[in-house]
Amino acid sequence: MKVGQFTVELVHADDTDHVFKEHTSPPPENNVYAEVEPDIEYFIRVAASTGGVQVLLKVDGVSLGYLQSFTANSRSLCLGSFERKNGMQKMTAMQFNIAQVKHEGGTSNMLTGKVEALFYKLGALEYVAAKDLATPILTGAGKLEGKKCVVSKNGSAVLDDKRFNSKQSATHTQYKRGDFICTVTLNYCTAVGLIVNKILDAPPDNDDDSVEEYDMPSSTAAGNDEIDLTGDDDEDAFV
Repeated sequence: MKVGQFTVELVHADDTDHVFKEHTSPPPENNVYAEVEPDIEYFIRVAASTGGVQVLLKVDGVSLGYLQSFTANSRSLCLGSFERKNGMQKMTAMQFNIAQVKHEGGTSNMLTGKVEALFYKLGALEYVAAKDLATPILTGAGKLEGKKCVVSKNGSAVLDDKRFNSKQSATHTQYKRGDFICTVTLNYCTAVGLIVNKILDAPPDNDDDSVEEYDMPSSTAAGNDEIDLTGDDDEDAFV
């Protein structure tokens, strides 16, 4: 989905040119939903038509723990779970997963997961010592039970991108977080979730997929101490 100068899409981990199909809910909501399937691994592809910005990603309310800078215009990057250990770093996929915990008494909009991209202006540039970093573990649990709800957990596919899968120098440059610009929200759910949210029509004789009402616990939000993954030689630096 595209909002102003920013685009956020979910793409298949084994083919990052393959974008999950998107649907838009009727007015006045006009929410965008990516149609996904359980057990498929994915990356979040972010594009910015302007430079001088950075993005913080949240998946199901959990911050991925880093800022990604876009210093050049019209660039796109695939992002996911990031890890840096002893200077070695890698970016791995996330995976859609059927939720394992059932809660009674909720509403149909709880059948969807959510990816949020928070865009900021670049702050001041600074030199810092590289330190170990890991995206919080996404368990893929804690919402609804059965094929009616899909959430995210950590995957295993490693992104083939030398900007992320490399050894970082002991000291590097990074940008502080600047002024907030906007949030782009992309929902995701299975075809059943799209039917429940009245975005797709239900197939005939669909009694087996009748939807119950559930209650979902509030998501866990991360703090504001995300790391800038910027590297000295990166055109688009991690923060």
